[in-house]
Amino acid sequence: MVIATLTLLITVVAIQVLHLLHDARQAIQKFNRILDNTHTINQFLTQAKDQINPPQDQIIESPPSTPSIRRFFHRSGLPLRPS
Repeated sequence: MVIATLTLLITVVAIQVLHLLHDARQAIQKFNRILDNTHTINQFLTQAKDQINPPQDQIIESPPSTPSIRRFFHRSGLPLRPS
């Protein structure tokens, strides 16, 4: 009777271990899919950023497009009145 009980318990434990391994395998597969999607999203965002914002080298080489400081302090091309 003891041998039958121990055999039954070992069988139940083995089935539970197999269930745990199966669940762990599914969790790892889901995690890998998430990582693959993250890589794809990262590539898309990098391409979008490069299209929207010019690279730093282009910004440094381009001439300044802002008005000069002197022109900034004039209204409609007229100088400010002294205070």
